Amino acid sequence: MKILSDKVIQKHLLAVNRRQAENGYLPVLEKALADYAANPDVVPPRTVLTSNYPGCDTTHLFMPCAALNSVGAKVMSGGTYNSQNGLGFQGFTGVVDPQSGQLKGVVNAKTLTAFRTALASFSVVHREFGDRLEKFDSIVVFGTGPQAFWHAYLVLKVYGADLVTVVSRTKESALKLCKELQLHSDVKLEALGFSDESVGDRIASAPVVLGCVPSTEPTIKLEYLKTNTKKVITLIGSYKPHMVELDPAFVEKNFRGKVKLIVDSKAHALAEAGELVQSNTKEENLVSLNEYLSGKVEGTTQTESGITVAKIVGLLIMDIYMAEYMLDAVEAPSVEFD
Repeated sequence: MKILSDKVIQKHLLAVNRRQAENGYLPVLEKALADYAANPDVVPPRTVLTSNYPGCDTTHLFMPCAALNSVGAKVMSGGTYNSQNGLGFQGFTGVVDPQSGQLKGVVNAKTLTAFRTALASFSVVHREFGDRLEKFDSIVVFGTGPQAFWHAYLVLKVYGADLVTVVSRTKESALKLCKELQLHSDVKLEALGFSDESVGDRIASAPVVLGCVPSTEPTIKLEYLKTNTKKVITLIGSYKPHMVELDPAFVEKNFRGKVKLIVDSKAHALAEAGELVQSNTKEENLVSLNEYLSGKVEGTTQTESGITVAKIVGLLIMDIYMAEYMLDAVEAPSVEFD
């Protein structure tokens, strides 16, 4: 079996080229989504426990998956201690043989989680734009953490861009991601704070907007989206009903009738995503990412002004399939246990 550290995973993924992304990782994601759609019961509800000794509020999430050909579990932990030390959530994804139960490998979950989420968002960008262009004029990414990095990195790796605008709560914090991206690309980078007057103009003109901020107020405002230009907006930041990135008024106004908003899981998104909860969005207003990628949309996913929106909450089956693929693809020494 293999044990893949976060450092090893990062090194491997940073070397992935366009062909490998399109012909390797994207098909794995699509297979995971198709298998989940065929039988959602393969991913039962997660178990949430909190450390019970004095002075510790760490929350532990235990998430199993038993798909037809892939079986495993993911464990993630986080709390005050991690936040104060800049650790975020930490954990691992373990994969076992579906017949014997023998351990096939363990993958550090930090970069794996960020990458599989970014890949789900990227699948919508790739479906909408395909091979019709070689480079975007500009893209906008909200956030500065690992999710924001991998969202921007995948678009730059496959398409490239003349300008990447990073937006965070302050310009100073946005510079953090700019410096990180600069290590891997010669693209022109711009850092803006939420209140900067240029944010609206950048969103209005950008064909790709990547939302990766856990915000309780809309960062992508209704007034920013009044231009008639083809645009993909992906959202991963809101994971509770009171959290929003895209203005719920925009969702309520545009995603009704034949126009559908894309989600990886209808049930999970309707329960967790503030954009959907606060706009009174119903299941009939949504299309699953699996249906969208399979070309089985009843209606359209583009608003009258040409905007496509995808809300990704994350499905464990993505982690298991991606971990198993990485265990085969990534060079690392095997470990034997008696």
